[in-house]
Amino acid sequence: MSARYIKQGPAGSSIYADVFRAVDTLSDNRVVALKTTLPDELRPPHDALKEATLLRSFLVDRPAHITELLDDWIEDDGLDQQLTIVLPFYEIDLQTLLKHHRGPDGANTLPIARADRIMRELADALYFLHGHGVIHRDIKPTNLMFTGTGTAATSQLKVIDFDIAWLAPDNYGKEPADQKITDVGSGTYRAPELLFGIDDYGARLDMWAVGCIACQLYAEESPVSAVSPFHNDNSKSSDIALIGAIFETLGAPTTETWPEVAAVESFQHMQFRVDPARKRSFEQLAPRATAVMHTQVLPRLLCCSESARLTAAELLELMEPVE
Repeated sequence: MSARYIKQGPAGSSIYADVFRAVDTLSDNRVVALKTTLPDELRPPHDALKEATLLRSFLVDRPAHITELLDDWIEDDGLDQQLTIVLPFYEIDLQTLLKHHRGPDGANTLPIARADRIMRELADALYFLHGHGVIHRDIKPTNLMFTGTGTAATSQLKVIDFDIAWLAPDNYGKEPADQKITDVGSGTYRAPELLFGIDDYGARLDMWAVGCIACQLYAEESPVSAVSPFHNDNSKSSDIALIGAIFETLGAPTTETWPEVAAVESFQHMQFRVDPARKRSFEQLAPRATAVMHTQVLPRLLCCSESARLTAAELLELMEPVE
């Protein structure tokens, strides 16, 4: 490891990466995050080298709501190559922020103005990414970090974790646009097209997860675990159960409302028995949201047809504060 950085301890881990809190001795002991991976052990769609390359390309524009690559290097001990990327260290993510705003009675106490700003900043981040041909493919609360404490007026949202992102035109020659990997996303934030193996999806894949997050931001109650509206004991680990949870909550789609599945054989052979009494309106899913959210935003984020979903640019326009 570069002598410039002094590790202070582990800060997190995943299947393929370890993250450490460290100080940068050449930058006034600034606290940073060191993300280490063994690139040769990664399996598609995970690609740490691509993540470093992608973040390096963002340095030209320095988008306000995307994490920043501070440094990177590869160490080779003769057996393995280890990649380290250095990023700003963030103390809090959206999942933790929502837990902090859970009142004694379970009520969601996140201020509406704060929820609105989070939506705008997330839309702005995705507007930048999608405009540069990038699909993040893993938007979820734990990948949305905040500067500072997350509650101050100056605190900004930062999107992190780009190791499964897709970049046009073919993800560095590894993934054609019409044959994208569908084993992406996390848990109950995965979009319906992934669950049916539709592999020519586009940037609006990310917008489904934004709709899930919007329901959490504007929920009346804040669950202890801060989960998506389609989360239950089965849907978090089963695609079939997640399909059932989505259709039960929003209603079962048809090939008229979801034309992309007209040629999907598995959809044609499924029989959906949905109890109408269990369907929930957008007013029920996000009771603290505005009428605009209920009628123009959520119905066009949480719709099975990707082609009917809002783009990040359209969401950004709808989330503009009213003077």
